Amino acid sequence: MKQELILSIIVPHKDNLNGLDRLLKSIPEINDLEIIIVDDKSIDQASVEKISLKHRCAKLFKNNSNESNAGVARNIGISYSKGKWLLFADSDDYFISDKFDCLLGTIEGNEIKEIVFFPPINDGDMVGRDRTSGYRKMIDLYLSDGCEDGLRYCWSPPWSKLILKKIIDDNCIRFSSQKYGNDVLFSVKCGASAKYIKVSKCPIYAVTVRHGSLTSEMSPEKAIDRLNALIDRNHLLKKMQKQCLMQNGLTLFYSSFSWKKPFSAYHVKYIYQLMDVICQKLFCKNKVTPGLKNALKSFS
Repeated sequence: MKQELILSIIVPHKDNLNGLDRLLKSIPEINDLEIIIVDDKSIDQASVEKISLKHRCAKLFKNNSNESNAGVARNIGISYSKGKWLLFADSDDYFISDKFDCLLGTIEGNEIKEIVFFPPINDGDMVGRDRTSGYRKMIDLYLSDGCEDGLRYCWSPPWSKLILKKIIDDNCIRFSSQKYGNDVLFSVKCGASAKYIKVSKCPIYAVTVRHGSLTSEMSPEKAIDRLNALIDRNHLLKKMQKQCLMQNGLTLFYSSFSWKKPFSAYHVKYIYQLMDVICQKLFCKNKVTPGLKNALKSFS
């Protein structure tokens, strides 16, 4: 009987050959590891195959569905994965190679765990844009007072955390099919399903932020997708009787003022309902200001 693989690293990829090459080079070639690359309709298919062949642990699959986004690609990767543990990576990021032993040691440790969070580091060319600092703070908060809610419900990206595949399969958890924010509900459901979570102080993953990437630019399409994901997330947290203290959509709403087509009444109603609960916690002790109320009403 073939031995079960320890780890599957799932990588969605689209038209980022240099990033994919760098990512693969940051992963050591070990026997109990597989790298599942799911190409999401890249233009240069031949070059993707050529780069994939450089790493003996890499397996290349193609997204032949009618949909095209990272969430769909990750779901394909999950379906083909054979590892006991899953680790997700984006093709423009990379692993800190000399820390991989720390990752493997965490997997092999005797502690009971179903999700393990690692502090990510930032590597980008956009000054003042650090996508990782908030997640490091969540780990610090957990280590200082044992607070798990931030890790379980507010760590939306799938990267820099080990997830036991069993909890994904047993609870039928998958990424949503929208282009942006497809990881939000996935991460919340994983966090809610795990009985045992752990953290590591060892950084294993570097997140890049480049001009023109999906995470660096704001657009109406992105804002609507992300806000829809956050609405679904907060409705789920409400059912679980968890407070919605982060990622409430206000930044996306303010960005919409500069667009010709602002948010719909549905989205404005959602934000308006949250304001009395959230605004006093984030901005002031008073409830929604009259000026903001008038601005919200002008969109309804």
